[in-house]
Amino acid sequence: METATIYQLFERQQQTQLQWLTSTADERIARLKKLRKALEQYREALQTSMQLELRKPLFELSLHEIEFVLAELRYTIENLKEWMAPKYVPASMGTLSSVSYSQAQPRGVSLILSPWNYPVQLTLCPVIAAIAAGCCCMVKPSELVPQTAEVLQKIIAAAFTEAEICVVNGGVELSTLLLSLPFSHIHFTGSPQVGKVVMKAAAEHLCEVTLELGGKSPAVVDETANVAHAAAAITFGKFVNAGQTCIAPDYVLVHTSLAEKLVVALSQAVKKNYYSTGKLEKADYAQIINAKHFDRITGLLQDALAQGARLALGGESTKADLTIEPTIVAGVRADMKLMQEEIFGPVLPILTFNTPQEALDIIRALDKPLAAYIFAGKARRKDFYLAQIQAGGITVNDTLLHIANMNLPFGGINNSGVGKTHGHYGFMGFSNERGIVKQGWMRLSRVAHPPYARKNWMIRVMRYFLR
Repeated sequence: METATIYQLFERQQQTQLQWLTSTADERIARLKKLRKALEQYREALQTSMQLELRKPLFELSLHEIEFVLAELRYTIENLKEWMAPKYVPASMGTLSSVSYSQAQPRGVSLILSPWNYPVQLTLCPVIAAIAAGCCCMVKPSELVPQTAEVLQKIIAAAFTEAEICVVNGGVELSTLLLSLPFSHIHFTGSPQVGKVVMKAAAEHLCEVTLELGGKSPAVVDETANVAHAAAAITFGKFVNAGQTCIAPDYVLVHTSLAEKLVVALSQAVKKNYYSTGKLEKADYAQIINAKHFDRITGLLQDALAQGARLALGGESTKADLTIEPTIVAGVRADMKLMQEEIFGPVLPILTFNTPQEALDIIRALDKPLAAYIFAGKARRKDFYLAQIQAGGITVNDTLLHIANMNLPFGGINNSGVGKTHGHYGFMGFSNERGIVKQGWMRLSRVAHPPYARKNWMIRVMRYFLR
């Protein structure tokens, strides 16, 4: 897309934003319903494109992509009027006789940059939040899923004019051009490395950002845990979408006393889920996005094995169809490359610990993760890890579930993200919450006006009552 066209789209959206600034809840709900209708209209096209580009199983893409977005739409439509309503607060000593409240106002024209791994969910959920907040936006899906991006463009075009919301498709050059524009808010989902580039570009315009990033999310299996339950949950969370999930368990920390038992249980769970006929059921298992990521993941695995790690399960791969089979690696050390970057693939390293503090030391040696998973049977152990582990979100005795509750904030911390999304939190991400005071008839604020010579006694009175 030509530079002049992008500039024209941005200017047109700025003009529309002035109209959307005072949009009512009913008007925004009507827009959300138009989006829902368009999504339903192109459901089959989305399913086809994602199966072609990612080999996503139909059940996975329906549940984690389309139905997830529809659930977010339904939740937003049901709650938007409450979110938009003024939030009244008590008056303070300085605002007696006045009315005080806060109210959300649209930030303005926004940019949404979405990734390839969940191209529908991670594109349309931010769009829902932008619409709910009253923001026009430009949306750029990942160039690694061009067919799905094309369908997303059709969905948005069916519901909105380009002057309201539009999808623009292209590569890195287009992203760079978009980041040079003075958007009011940028919502980016991707790697921490690219997130830093986005944040730096946003700083040029003092633009607000929501960065949904990633990191090495640990799964801690305490000696009080139910091993079979932990293995089933970790297996699902790790190998869904072939490990290409930002909140997938990146590695497992298991108490030494349960290490071998857990490896056996994990292997059994993998075989039950993906090898029911004795060979990998590819209809239930996604592919790696491209050859570059395939080589990166297999390279990390080979490096770990060369340094003494043990292949407990899997390890097979087929580059012709970009398949890396579910793989479990035991005997992994923290200094291996496998533990130095987010794997984002179906390779699960197993590390051991002897004390809870040792597990914490391993986690804290890495950047704060987007998610963490705690498997423990005793309440005091759960509470210990919950208090000590810093992560964007945590699920106890299961995986991935904290993203499924629209009432909870979702997002990272420091290197794993900035800001929160989903439901009310997504709405607030695209909103500026203004504090408002409406002065009453008594106008008590005048007592603070000069001249001050005869008013020093007021300070003594205030100090007496406020101490």
